[in-house]
Order: sequence, then C-alpha cells, then structure tokens
Amino acid sequence: MRVAVHRLTDLSLDAPIVGCLWLGLFSTAYGLNISYSIYLLLFICIACVYIWDRLSQSRDEIREARHVFHLKYLRGFMIALLIAVALMIIILLLFPISRSYYESGLLVLIPTLVYMLLSPKLNHLPLLKHALASILFVAGTTIPIWGVYQVIDFQGTLELLSLCIAAWLNMLQIDVREHPEAFNVPNVIVYLLIILSLVAAFWLSSWIIVAAAVSLGLLKVLYVYAHHIDVRNYRTLADIALMIPAGIGILLLTLL
Repeated sequence: MRVAVHRLTDLSLDAPIVGCLWLGLFSTAYGLNISYSIYLLLFICIACVYIWDRLSQSRDEIREARHVFHLKYLRGFMIALLIAVALMIIILLLFPISRSYYESGLLVLIPTLVYMLLSPKLNHLPLLKHALASILFVAGTTIPIWGVYQVIDFQGTLELLSLCIAAWLNMLQIDVREHPEAFNVPNVIVYLLIILSLVAAFWLSSWIIVAAAVSLGLLKVLYVYAHHIDVRNYRTLADIALMIPAGIGILLLTLL
C-alpha cells in the first residue's frame, strides 16, 4: 500500500489525474461535452511538465526522493517524454481540435516555461511561488472552460479561485512537510478559507466550490496527522485530497 501510494508521485501521475478530474468536474457542472482526446492531451501535457521539472531539479540539487527516482531512471523518463510528444502529435493530427485550444494553450504554456526557469529563484518566496504555480495549474487544467467555451462569469471566476486556493494550500503544506522550516499558513486562515468557501458554495449552489472546500478540509486533516505519515506518501496523499472531492462531485452530478 505504501509503495503504491508514493509511486503515483514518483511516476509523475498524481498531478495529471488531479487535472483531469477537476476538468471533468467543471465540464460536468457546466454541461459541456469535452472529447476524450482533450483529456488525454491534458494528462500528457501535465505529466510532461512535471517530469521535465523534476528531471531539471534532479540535476541541480537532489533534495527529495522523487528527484532521486527521476534521476535513477533518467533514460526511461526521457523515452517516456519522447513517446508522450509523439502521442500528442498523433492526437493533434487525428482529431479535429478548435483553434481556440491552441491560442489558449499558448497563453498558459509561455508563462509556465518562464515560471519553470525562474522557479529556483522563488524558493525564498514560497507564498508567491506556490500562488503562481497554482494559478498556472488551474489555468492549464481549465483551458476548455475559459479559453474555448468561454462560459466563465462571476460564479465561474469564484469557482476557479476556489480551486486555485485549494491547489495553493496543497503545495504549501507539502512544502512544509518536506521542509519544516518553510512558512506555513496559520490555522485561522485555513479555517477562514474553508468557511468562506462553504458560504460561497451554498450561496451560489456550486458543486465545484463545495468540492474545493472539502479538499481544503481534507488537506487540513491530513496536515494534523502529518507527522504520522511518511514524507514520500504525504505528497501523494495531499494530491489525493484534491482527487476525491472532484471524483465524488462528478459522480453526484452525473447521478442527480
């Protein structure tokens, strides 16, 4: 069980799963018909970004087990990247994809590349670093929502913000678990975010904000028991705290 949990992170599969589940929740909530090819492209793109980021960090400074793992199996991950790029090209050639996807994708890709280059220089500013990472992750994950179908209004903006906050707290708490000297968000702020999310969720009748609030709650519970959880497993479990509410939300919206 322990090996199976952290292997999701070692193989850079946790973030792509989180991204696809939340895109699924958004598309289900908005009644959008997004093709499986888009989900596959999203999964591959997120996996490639995480693999490349971890390989580059492994060469600079080995600090965590996932960097060691990526460096140990460097050849395998490089082959995986080549296969992933080939798959993306095949998907783009075989399936008709709206021009809006390309335009919106570039709007996210360029800042992401800049962020990856500047990321080491932002290590002493964890709040800003993780805020930027969460915004880019959410923007990339929800490209079909804001970039293609353009269905984002006031409620949609709050829903995107709620997911950004959940992703931000996820990254901060992982950072604190791996580096105890890192800055941590005070408990009062976490509880305030949860309360505000629940109020907004019931006010707007938004399943998406409910899922984000539940994710915040799960992350808080996980952090309370952090010292009883292996560091390698903690990162993956923190990502699972984002997966579960999104998956349940999709199921409930589908059944209701």
